[in-house]
Amino acid sequence: MKSPLLVIFALIFVFFSNATATTTTSSSSTHTRSTPKTISDKLKEFTYKFNGEVEINYDLETLLVSHFLDIRREVLSYPDDKEMQEKLKKILSSFKLFKEDFLSKYQNSWPIVNEKIHNINSRDAINTSALAIWVERQINFTFLLFQNDSTKNINLSLIDLKIENFSINTNNKTILVQYQATLNGIRKFDSHYNSTSNNDINESPLKIGDQFSVPKNTLRRYIDDLGIDEFYNSAVNAIKAEDIISIGIEADIFLNKTSDGNVKNLCYEKRGKIISPLNYFYYFSSTYVNCTNDITPSINLKVVDVQVKSENYDIYPEYHRLMEDGNVDIFIFFNKVGNEAPRKSKQLLALLKKRGFIEQKLREGRYILNKSVNDINFKVEVVVQEELAAVPNLPQQENPFTLLATAVRNEEIIIYDGHSGFGGNLSEVFSTSEAYPANKYQIIFLNACYSYSYAINEILSAKALKDFDFKNLNIDVVATYKSSVMSAALKDYFIEKLLAAAAIYKKSAGEWSAEDKKNLSWFAIIKKINAYDTHDAIYLVSGEQGNDYQPGKREFHFEPDSEDTITVLKRIILADIYPPSIKKKALEHLLNLEASKHSDYKEVLASLQNICLEYKKSIDRDVLSELFHIDSCQVSKFTSAYPYTINNVTWDSKTIFYYNYTTSSDSTTTQKLSRVVIPRPKQISNYLFKDGISFYDDGTIWYAGLAEPIEDKEKNITYIESINFFKDGKISGGKFLNNYKWNGITFMEFISFYENGNVSSGKNKFPVAFYEIQFKAAGWLSFHNNGKFSGGELSQNVELQGIEFKSYISFTENGKVKSGVLAKDQIISNIPLKADAYIELFENGQLAAGNINGRIIYQDLPLHNWIRFYENGQIENAYLYQAVSVKGIDFIESISFYPNGNIKSGKLAKDTTIQGIFFKQNSYINFKEDGQIVSP
Repeated sequence: MKSPLLVIFALIFVFFSNATATTTTSSSSTHTRSTPKTISDKLKEFTYKFNGEVEINYDLETLLVSHFLDIRREVLSYPDDKEMQEKLKKILSSFKLFKEDFLSKYQNSWPIVNEKIHNINSRDAINTSALAIWVERQINFTFLLFQNDSTKNINLSLIDLKIENFSINTNNKTILVQYQATLNGIRKFDSHYNSTSNNDINESPLKIGDQFSVPKNTLRRYIDDLGIDEFYNSAVNAIKAEDIISIGIEADIFLNKTSDGNVKNLCYEKRGKIISPLNYFYYFSSTYVNCTNDITPSINLKVVDVQVKSENYDIYPEYHRLMEDGNVDIFIFFNKVGNEAPRKSKQLLALLKKRGFIEQKLREGRYILNKSVNDINFKVEVVVQEELAAVPNLPQQENPFTLLATAVRNEEIIIYDGHSGFGGNLSEVFSTSEAYPANKYQIIFLNACYSYSYAINEILSAKALKDFDFKNLNIDVVATYKSSVMSAALKDYFIEKLLAAAAIYKKSAGEWSAEDKKNLSWFAIIKKINAYDTHDAIYLVSGEQGNDYQPGKREFHFEPDSEDTITVLKRIILADIYPPSIKKKALEHLLNLEASKHSDYKEVLASLQNICLEYKKSIDRDVLSELFHIDSCQVSKFTSAYPYTINNVTWDSKTIFYYNYTTSSDSTTTQKLSRVVIPRPKQISNYLFKDGISFYDDGTIWYAGLAEPIEDKEKNITYIESINFFKDGKISGGKFLNNYKWNGITFMEFISFYENGNVSSGKNKFPVAFYEIQFKAAGWLSFHNNGKFSGGELSQNVELQGIEFKSYISFTENGKVKSGVLAKDQIISNIPLKADAYIELFENGQLAAGNINGRIIYQDLPLHNWIRFYENGQIENAYLYQAVSVKGIDFIESISFYPNGNIKSGKLAKDTTIQGIFFKQNSYINFKEDGQIVSP
């Protein structure tokens, strides 16, 4: 199933692709080469920009239908995965589970329209990120469909989507969206093709100004007058356990049947298949006899830009990155395709053994083969999904799909052979940045139908997003133009080329023959692979435009990110369509790149502050808040590119610096270094530290990771791994080896002290009792400075002051309950609180803070989650579950007050002018106690 966030990854990649496009020139004295994104001997790739218009539904019923289609797609994608099938059957067996599954999967992309905002037609009412995601879902298969229009002979793949404008129709709950889409288009040429044009763009089947309409992959209800319950009952309840794979609804909306049952639109050739939004592009063609031109509903498109990329023999797999460590690991996955996988896998094993590989059979369906060439060790792992899955009592870690996912995270070369599953098989494993290793070059070979359109941009974008490395890219992907068949010969040939490269890898460039240079290039490899194919799949490679390998090259060094990458990052930060998590990651990477420009520490801080000032009014505060002190725009975190001297210590490059801030009564902000994470062990004050080091405000160390043990002879304690200090530099505690006794209590593993020598906190070895309450062994205990018990982990539930606690409880010095974890739902100070919630109490037993059970109206505020009070009962701060007006200002999410009831701070629900100053929606504003604004 295609995740809604995949469009985000694709969008990121297109920025890089556009930024790095170059025009190839020739020179007799300077070596130059083109930088194609795709190379093949039978294909040419174009990049198009389209202006388009599409109407989408935003009501829950329609989107639930979309979710049903997604689950159906998963069913079709995993016919032999029993665990997945059982999961899907469980979801589909209950409408409640079905709806909950939808809400959990699409929590960031639904609702599209916030109907709680009074003016629903305003831009503020639209979740633009969600809108972009749902528009992408609507048009994605449209472009796959367009590939089958033989009059255009082009295969399109969506890589960018920008919402230009939209209008809302509240009567039928639709949004008319104008957008710009960027697509890669692959045009096929036959073997006799010879271009007569001096301009490759002239060979494009689409020209600037072309306008056309194509059927859209609608998410409307199939029968508009049915409610969602009726739809669900008719569509889902008919599923039987034994034929769950046959789920389907005939897509009347695409066949446009008339009331008498005749087919009005003959643009589809059914061939006994069920036509649905998942497969209709396979069976559509505008060239069918009697195919009408009034296909509805439709998407209107206009070509506004065309670019082209060319091919040559001068680009190679990154052989130096594959072989520099002396190992090449290849993982080959045969998914179930009829009865082909066992047969083709056995053919491959036989071919590899002929090449000298030594086979080791781990179990049925899983094989390891090894061979050494020129001191480079090749390991090939072959997994046959249906054979391995049939092994009784198979450990979970050997589940075939688990092995595939593990290989993507670790191995250099992954070859997938099997059904695309309408893209689901590929998206599930290859589409997220978390799937890939950091800064590791990989080759992904997808021998699966339409894998270029389904997965190419998702994979390239996800890999680039792993480290925001748009220059080196770190991945090449071989994919198919159309349908493919399972093959042993293709894999054997590809491995043959890798072995040939290993044989001459250590030779200088002058020792490479002209034939070697040609035959080991990507273009030659792809040309040969296409010669093996007999099913018109046509293979191509993408992602190689950043490859820097040339014959004889032995080492690889990452180049610094270019200004183009900074441009990419800025566009991500400012775009409407990205969620805060992506923007935060892009902003952090931008800060680190900016820091790398300056060797002077003060210049770094000033430069990063300028970035915050540039974006402060353009993006949400939430995006800035983790990396900057919002009021002053001083940076809170960055990674150094140079050594800097701070607090009388010279910190190495690649140190991560963290800061905290204090604001005085005159609004002056002071920046203090709070923590560093060091890239390697460092000697400071006779101690060898590692990992994180934290500081007091005066710059002295209060915590650090230890690279070697430290002995406190005064207390006879040996500290390991971590240690704490007082401001005067004396040890205050940490993780230790031996036991330590104090006041009859034996402590182990962790301990901390007050300066007077009393224990502040520690992990007790044996059960203990305080206030006639039992506290468990190996639990945490804490104490006041005077030695009185402060708190600890309970052995069992206990009721005190009319409240039942579990897990943890703490006390004031005079023995009153201060805080704890609730054992059940309870009402305290007229506030309903959740079981398992942590609460705090005042000395008089009144509630100081706690987690509300559900939603309540309290002091005229709609509250949920965490709430904190002053002793006078006035709310100090709280979370809002809907917008609320306080003193004429609309707030959302959170609000805080002074003890006198005046607003202290809050997040604005809409654009607002306060005391003559204009503030954007989602801005945080701060007030003085007299009600005057402090800062935005």
